[in-house]
Amino acid sequence: MVLMASVFILPLPRIAYAITCGSGTDNGSGVCVTIISSGSNWTVPNDWNNSNNSIETIGAGGGGAAGVSSGKASTKYGGGGGSGGSYAKSTNVSLSLGASISIAIGTGTSGGDGGETCFDTCLTSIVRADGGAAASGSTGATGASKTGSTIGSTTAPGGSGGNGSPVGASNSSSGGGGGAAGPNGLGIDGGSASGSTGGAGGAGDNSLGGAGGSAGSGAGASGTEWLSTAGSGGGGGGANSGGGAGGASGNYGAGGAGGSNTASAGANGVLIISYTPVTSPTVTTQAISSIAQTSSTFNGTITATGGSNATTEGFAYGTDSTLSTVLSTTTASGSFGTGAFTYAASSLTCNTLYYVRAYATNSIGTGLGSIQSFTTSSCAASAPTVTTNSATGVNLNSANLVGAITATGGSNATTEGFAYGTNSTLASAATTTASGSFGTGTFNAGIGGLSANTTYYFRSYATNTSGTGYGSISSFTTGNGTSNRRMRLFEGFRIKLATGRMILEQD
Repeated sequence: MVLMASVFILPLPRIAYAITCGSGTDNGSGVCVTIISSGSNWTVPNDWNNSNNSIETIGAGGGGAAGVSSGKASTKYGGGGGSGGSYAKSTNVSLSLGASISIAIGTGTSGGDGGETCFDTCLTSIVRADGGAAASGSTGATGASKTGSTIGSTTAPGGSGGNGSPVGASNSSSGGGGGAAGPNGLGIDGGSASGSTGGAGGAGDNSLGGAGGSAGSGAGASGTEWLSTAGSGGGGGGANSGGGAGGASGNYGAGGAGGSNTASAGANGVLIISYTPVTSPTVTTQAISSIAQTSSTFNGTITATGGSNATTEGFAYGTDSTLSTVLSTTTASGSFGTGAFTYAASSLTCNTLYYVRAYATNSIGTGLGSIQSFTTSSCAASAPTVTTNSATGVNLNSANLVGAITATGGSNATTEGFAYGTNSTLASAATTTASGSFGTGTFNAGIGGLSANTTYYFRSYATNTSGTGYGSISSFTTGNGTSNRRMRLFEGFRIKLATGRMILEQD
């Protein structure tokens, strides 16, 4: 675990199903949906969830065909309908936050094949749906004819277009319905037309294609729009002997309907991006354990990642009940999923009330646990803390020993003093003792009767009700007692002082 100082930021609270999507809009169940029908780029939002998303593409529908003549003015066929665009879907696509992704939306044209819809360029696409095929003459295009380059974990062709019908009993011709764009490949083929009514557009999934146009009315009705659970149907075929146009295609990838004289273009493709947005982690703070005088163990749990593993986890603690200011924060860096985490706190103050909360941070923000409190154990008395200072006033046979009580250990000392002697370990030593009530501060004791030119060792000590504290062993050396001073008494004689004796000497 790596510990470091960190800035503690409070995130905004999360409310279920009341989300702000980084891309698209909330569909009411906590899923962000973006429907893209134009443009060349899409930026990955910061709340993108690599573990819960889908990308769907529908290619543009193929165009319908105009009516054709059989060579006789009285024998004319309505044009065939174009096939629906192909469908492709991939799930749990891993993307880099903030990346700009190239996209392409397929375009439908009258009488031509539909364009492909691509996510991440059409050459190296992650998801790609090919366009539908155009009809030729009175024969509707087959949906399976344009699916060779579709890419995705789930793919399906669009529905086939319906065939045009010949002049009916009422001397009118009808175009075939456009093919469906069914996400699950369930769109039915466009209906063939007969008599005075144009063929209905093919249904996408469970949605309905538009009805064919009645004789003399011109265009057929449009197919239904793509929904999250249903593809769009093709438009109905137009009909009348005077040269009616084909019905409009359905939205998003439906094939164009055939007409008597003029056919409709296939609908453009669409890109649908859905994801459950990443949120900050959900964190709980558990009860503090192993509480002692100056230490304890903090406990937390990540109960939900929010869709992306946390990169840091830790605790904030202090003596402020709201933790608006904290004494410290602890941070462990890595990749953290759900599970418990702990921190062994030290250097706490005894008999003190502390507050602590767990937190974890992912790419979206920081999740906070509730604030827990605990009180460290009572401050128990201990032996005094003592230091030995340098001796002063050292001479031939005396010295002044100096020490200090730097901490009482919870209760004042009742005795203080020194042990001293010529043994470096003070295994055998003389002692000085003063009795009273002694708090922190220096103390000293003068000792005499020492031998000259001798090294002495000493240490300070102090005793309270919990025990005796000792300073380190120090040393000093007494003087050597030698003097070469001479004093002349009278001519030819002098007094010499040596080793404490007076000697009369003659010059």
